[in-house]
Amino acid sequence: MSNEIKLEPNLPDDRSARIWRYIDLPKFLSLLDKETLYFARADLLGDPFEGSITPGSIEDFRRGFSDDYIEKMRYLTQRLREWSWVNCWHLAEVESAALWRLYARSPGGIAIQSTIERLIEFVPEQLDKDGVYIRSQDISVVHYVDYQKRNPDMNSSVGPLICKREAFRYEQELRAVIQLIPTTKSSSRPSGRAIDLSAPAGPPGVEVAVKVNRLVERIYVEPSSPDWYFELIKSAIKRYGYDVPCHRSLLDDLPFF
Repeated sequence: MSNEIKLEPNLPDDRSARIWRYIDLPKFLSLLDKETLYFARADLLGDPFEGSITPGSIEDFRRGFSDDYIEKMRYLTQRLREWSWVNCWHLAEVESAALWRLYARSPGGIAIQSTIERLIEFVPEQLDKDGVYIRSQDISVVHYVDYQKRNPDMNSSVGPLICKREAFRYEQELRAVIQLIPTTKSSSRPSGRAIDLSAPAGPPGVEVAVKVNRLVERIYVEPSSPDWYFELIKSAIKRYGYDVPCHRSLLDDLPFF
């Protein structure tokens, strides 16, 4: 029996579930100033397993295809990382002390709290094959995988990009993925198009326009931030004309004895 994971984009039934994005101060100010979400190219995220497959993935995909075709698809899967961009969120009802330390780059970290449905408003599911590029957008929870036992799915261009190693399970990641796959005129179908495997990598990042007041539900300031920094963040939000509640981290709450 195949141990292939079905990696169609998968979301929780509760679209009002909270999601968090932990960022440093420059990225936060860029969000306020430009009203865009930054998506980083998948092969530049720092994890060599991003978008990768396994020998089992190839066997699950083979299904009678020739070795030449299999090698072509293996190469395409590798190139897809260069034509895919991701924007990462933490799916949880409460803050994460670990992610504050890892991603907010203290001092001066910020946590943006949103919901799945708010993110979907600006990154809706999309598949457009009519232009020079095949453009797709998806949002999915990340599947945490033992790559010795489970095989990312090559049948979906986004499949390997929503898998990560078990060691990253603490991230509880919800990932938005944009793909711009270049095409060229097909040699076998005069009126058709084929993926252009010789095309260069895309830019290091792409930006998606958002409305801060609609995307962001609340803003939290890094634990143990001084009063002046908390007031500065609230002032910046108002100066840019946004009406988003700003709070101290709940990790600053004092215990009761």
